[in-house]
Amino acid sequence: MNADGSRARNLTRSVWHDAPGSWSPDGRRFAFDSDRTGNEELFVMNADGSGQRSLATNPAQDSNPQWSPNGRTILFASDREGNAEIYAMDAGGGEPRNLTNHDARDGDGANGFLWSPNGRLVAFTTNRDRNTEIYVMKADGSEPRRITRSSETDSLLAWSPDSRRIAFQRSPSKPRWAFFVMNADGSGVRKVAWTLPRS
Repeated sequence: MNADGSRARNLTRSVWHDAPGSWSPDGRRFAFDSDRTGNEELFVMNADGSGQRSLATNPAQDSNPQWSPNGRTILFASDREGNAEIYAMDAGGGEPRNLTNHDARDGDGANGFLWSPNGRLVAFTTNRDRNTEIYVMKADGSEPRRITRSSETDSLLAWSPDSRRIAFQRSPSKPRWAFFVMNADGSGVRKVAWTLPRS
């Protein structure tokens, strides 16, 4: 649909479950996941819904495709090795590469991982430390490092446009509508809270 909500139109027109994915940086293609083959698979289509094709075929569950800022790579979540991992593949398809390689659940959930806007880093959530924390790794999967340390559950919200900060949610937090901002290395954590308007 248009930014003002007008001209909403159906792009996939299927009887299957087609889940939201991400736009290519040039706005010409859209990656999404669908269970039209019997399990969750990755697909790509043109912006008008034409040219739908599968990117990867695997009996596992592949989901949450995210285009890299340069348009060359797609990250996605998969359990193809028995647990939740983050994979990367060329935007045109090809053999996926496991970036996280850990027996914990990495990148699980709707916002389980996020490209930095400059494309150099990937922030992701993991339960490697018994509770859900936020890690950052290089785009090739190297040098993963933990950047939050909390007994509560931390989840990703967004990178800042300059790739220097990360907004995240900590649950439970008080007040419940607070969120947090930190530097990309985990320093400078501060709570951002606001007051809900009275009804």
